[in-house]
Amino acid sequence: MTSNAVATQNGNAAIDIAVVEKVITGGDLGQLTAEQRVRYYIQTCESLKLNWRTKPFDVVALRGQGAKTLYPNKGCAEQLAQVHNISVDLLEATTEQGVRIQKAKACLTNGRCVTKTGAVPVDGLRGD
Repeated sequence: MTSNAVATQNGNAAIDIAVVEKVITGGDLGQLTAEQRVRYYIQTCESLKLNWRTKPFDVVALRGQGAKTLYPNKGCAEQLAQVHNISVDLLEATTEQGVRIQKAKACLTNGRCVTKTGAVPVDGLRGD
Protein backbone atom coordinates (compact mmCIF):
# COMPACT_ATOMS: atom_id res chain seq x y z
CA MET A 1 0.00 0.00 0.00
CA THR A 2 1.31 3.46 -0.84
CA SER A 3 1.73 6.21 1.75
CA ASN A 4 -1.27 8.13 0.39
CA ALA A 5 -3.80 5.44 1.35
CA VAL A 6 -5.44 4.43 4.61
CA ALA A 7 -6.29 0.77 5.17
CA THR A 8 -9.74 -0.06 6.49
CA GLN A 9 -10.56 -2.83 8.94
CA ASN A 10 -11.19 -6.45 7.99
CA GLY A 11 -9.04 -6.24 4.87
CA ASN A 12 -11.48 -3.97 3.02
CA ALA A 13 -10.16 -1.79 0.22
CA ALA A 14 -7.94 1.13 1.17
CA ILE A 15 -9.28 4.67 0.85
CA ASP A 16 -7.09 7.43 -0.56
CA ILE A 17 -6.04 9.98 2.11
CA ALA A 18 -7.21 12.89 -0.07
CA VAL A 19 -10.68 11.31 -0.19
CA VAL A 20 -10.70 10.77 3.58
CA GLU A 21 -9.64 14.39 4.08
CA LYS A 22 -12.59 15.62 1.97
CA VAL A 23 -15.02 13.56 4.03
CA ILE A 24 -13.56 14.64 7.38
CA THR A 25 -13.10 18.35 6.68
CA GLY A 26 -15.95 19.08 4.32
CA GLY A 27 -18.28 16.13 4.67
CA ASP A 28 -17.99 15.52 0.91
CA LEU A 29 -18.97 11.92 0.20
CA GLY A 30 -19.05 12.54 -3.55
CA GLN A 31 -15.46 11.37 -4.04
CA LEU A 32 -16.15 7.98 -2.45
CA THR A 33 -17.11 4.93 -4.46
CA ALA A 34 -20.59 3.51 -3.89
CA GLU A 35 -19.08 0.77 -1.70
CA GLN A 36 -17.10 3.31 0.35
CA ARG A 37 -20.19 5.53 0.81
CA VAL A 38 -22.24 2.56 2.06
CA ARG A 39 -19.45 1.53 4.43
CA TYR A 40 -19.13 5.12 5.70
CA TYR A 41 -22.92 5.38 6.18
CA ILE A 42 -23.14 2.11 8.12
CA GLN A 43 -20.10 2.88 10.27
CA THR A 44 -21.43 6.36 11.07
CA CYS A 45 -24.77 4.86 12.13
CA GLU A 46 -23.08 2.17 14.22
CA SER A 47 -20.87 4.74 15.96
CA LEU A 48 -24.02 6.65 17.00
CA LYS A 49 -25.93 3.46 17.93
CA LEU A 50 -28.45 4.06 15.11
CA ASN A 51 -30.13 1.40 12.99
CA TRP A 52 -28.80 2.10 9.49
CA ARG A 53 -31.53 -0.10 7.96
CA THR A 54 -34.14 2.56 8.85
CA LYS A 55 -32.24 5.25 6.86
CA PRO A 56 -31.63 7.82 9.63
CA PHE A 57 -29.57 9.99 7.27
CA ASP A 58 -30.29 11.34 3.82
CA VAL A 59 -27.39 11.82 1.40
CA VAL A 60 -27.85 15.32 0.00
CA ALA A 61 -25.92 17.55 -2.38
CA LEU A 62 -25.12 20.92 -0.85
CA ARG A 63 -26.46 23.82 -2.86
CA GLY A 64 -23.81 25.56 -4.93
CA GLN A 65 -21.03 23.23 -3.79
CA GLY A 66 -22.02 19.89 -5.30
CA ALA A 67 -20.63 18.13 -2.23
CA LYS A 68 -22.60 15.11 -1.02
CA THR A 69 -23.06 14.94 2.74
CA LEU A 70 -25.06 13.07 5.36
CA TYR A 71 -28.10 14.99 6.60
CA PRO A 72 -29.80 13.66 9.74
CA ASN A 73 -33.56 13.27 9.17
CA LYS A 74 -36.54 12.92 11.53
CA GLY A 75 -35.85 9.21 11.96
CA CYS A 76 -32.32 10.03 13.12
CA ALA A 77 -33.61 12.51 15.69
CA GLU A 78 -36.17 10.00 16.98
CA GLN A 79 -33.56 7.23 17.30
CA LEU A 80 -31.07 9.51 19.06
CA ALA A 81 -33.79 10.66 21.47
CA GLN A 82 -34.61 7.04 22.29
CA VAL A 83 -30.95 5.94 22.63
CA HIS A 84 -30.13 8.86 24.94
CA ASN A 85 -33.49 9.12 26.78
CA ILE A 86 -34.18 12.64 25.53
CA SER A 87 -37.65 14.12 25.90
CA VAL A 88 -38.69 16.90 23.53
CA ASP A 89 -41.52 19.36 24.11
CA LEU A 90 -42.81 21.89 21.59
CA LEU A 91 -43.03 25.21 23.43
CA GLU A 92 -44.22 27.53 20.70
CA ALA A 93 -45.14 27.43 17.02
CA THR A 94 -46.05 30.41 14.86
CA THR A 95 -46.06 31.40 11.22
CA GLU A 96 -45.04 34.97 10.44
CA GLN A 97 -44.55 36.49 6.98
CA GLY A 98 -44.34 33.07 5.34
CA VAL A 99 -41.85 31.66 7.87
CA ARG A 100 -42.70 28.84 10.28
CA ILE A 101 -41.00 29.37 13.64
CA GLN A 102 -40.91 26.65 16.28
CA LYS A 103 -39.36 26.65 19.72
CA ALA A 104 -38.68 23.35 21.46
CA LYS A 105 -37.11 22.18 24.70
CA ALA A 106 -35.12 18.93 24.94
CA CYS A 107 -34.22 17.38 28.29
CA LEU A 108 -32.08 14.49 29.46
CA THR A 109 -33.08 12.30 32.40
CA ASN A 110 -30.41 14.01 34.54
CA GLY A 111 -32.34 17.30 34.25
CA ARG A 112 -30.07 19.00 31.72
CA CYS A 113 -32.21 20.87 29.18
CA VAL A 114 -31.67 22.99 26.11
CA THR A 115 -34.15 25.23 24.31
CA LYS A 116 -33.77 25.94 20.59
CA THR A 117 -35.67 27.87 17.94
CA GLY A 118 -35.88 26.84 14.29
CA ALA A 119 -37.31 28.67 11.29
CA VAL A 120 -38.10 27.57 7.74
CA PRO A 121 -39.79 29.37 4.82
CA VAL A 122 -43.21 27.87 4.08
CA ASP A 123 -44.69 30.24 1.51
CA GLY A 124 -46.07 28.28 -1.43
CA LEU A 125 -45.56 24.86 0.19
CA ARG A 126 -48.37 22.30 -0.05
CA GLY A 127 -48.92 18.80 1.27
CA ASP A 128 -46.71 17.16 3.89
